[in-house]
Amino acid sequence: MSVILTACRNSKQRAIEKALKKRAEKVRLKREAQLQQLENQAFLPSSTDGAVSKAWSFTIDSEVYNVIYFMDSCEVICNDSVVDVMSNFDDQSSIHDFVLGSSFKARIKSTYNPLQGGPVIHTLTIDGNPVPE
Repeated sequence: MSVILTACRNSKQRAIEKALKKRAEKVRLKREAQLQQLENQAFLPSSTDGAVSKAWSFTIDSEVYNVIYFMDSCEVICNDSVVDVMSNFDDQSSIHDFVLGSSFKARIKSTYNPLQGGPVIHTLTIDGNPVPE
C-alpha cells in the first residue's frame, strides 16, 4: 500500500514540476518576444538627438528592414546605413525615392496642407504598396 501511495505522490510531484517548467518556458518566450518587439520599435541610431521624423520596421522576403526618415535633413537610413535619396519638392509635399535591398523601389512622401494646418503626414511605399505604420 505504501508503495502505491509513494508512486502516486512522486507522479503528482513530477507532474507539478513539469507544469512549472512549461509555464516558466512560456513566460520566458513571451518576455523575449516583448523585448524583441521593443527593440524593433526603438530602432534608432545613436546620433538622432530627437530629430527623427518617422521610423518604419517591416519584413520583405524574410529580410527585416528598418527605415528611418529625418525630416530636418531629408536623410534616410536603412538598417544602420545611409541610403542615397533622390528628392523632389513642391509647395505642399516632398517625395524621396530610394532603393531598398537590391531591387525594391521605395518612396517616402511627406504631405502638408497649409490650409488645414494639420501635421505633416509621411507615407512609405515599397514598389507602390504602402507600408503600415
